[in-house]
Amino acid sequence: MLYIDSCNHAKKLSDEQLGMLFRVIIDYVQTGEKPEISDPMVDIVFGFIADQLDRDNEKYEETCQKRKEAASKRWDKNDENREIFISGNTASQRRKRSVS
Repeated sequence: MLYIDSCNHAKKLSDEQLGMLFRVIIDYVQTGEKPEISDPMVDIVFGFIADQLDRDNEKYEETCQKRKEAASKRWDKNDENREIFISGNTASQRRKRSVS
């Protein structure tokens, strides 16, 4: 995702520089490593974008972890309820059989 402030910086680049920036962003997202950038202007603009990508990725990872923990708690709670239900159901079935 590109933010408007990043786009404002990118608009100052030539078409060739913009193409280079786009390739650098793709490489960075795929590998996580900052590629060598020969053009100083592209390097500066990429720095802003890479910082935002890193912040977004960190926030995404934190959100995933929180959701994973919440789901795990929910499933653990459901397992406890299922055991109680099964145990309770089995006991009531036994009572019905013995009464009949």
